[in-house]
Amino acid sequence: MVKLMAEHPASFTNFMWMALTMFDELLGRLAPRITNQHTYREPLTSGLKLALTLRHLVSGNKYASMNFAWRIPHNIQSLVAKEVCQAIIDEYADEVMVCPSTPEGSRAVADKFPIHEHGERGITWRTPI
Repeated sequence: MVKLMAEHPASFTNFMWMALTMFDELLGRLAPRITNQHTYREPLTSGLKLALTLRHLVSGNKYASMNFAWRIPHNIQSLVAKEVCQAIIDEYADEVMVCPSTPEGSRAVADKFPIHEHGERGITWRTPI
């Protein structure tokens, strides 16, 4: 992965469906959360963990079919993906998923959704498109 990033940035972007600068930003923020200590064997690098997870999420491929390309067993892939997804949530939740704290804030969010009427009783609710 490092070689692909260094020698062919356009190919890396095509493979990951993400610009190299965005990948580097994500890695910089997530690396402290997904880097493991070296024990009796060499741990997977944080860049490899992030790339594996993002590739799984964008492609929708099963872990078993990714075994051959990544040379990582499917059971380890599932643990890595879970760890990285949790790290993404922990790192970005406060700045991306901000809940309104006032009734006016809640109304402002609700106003972004269209109104739908349903049935004979004219029940109305707002739902995302």
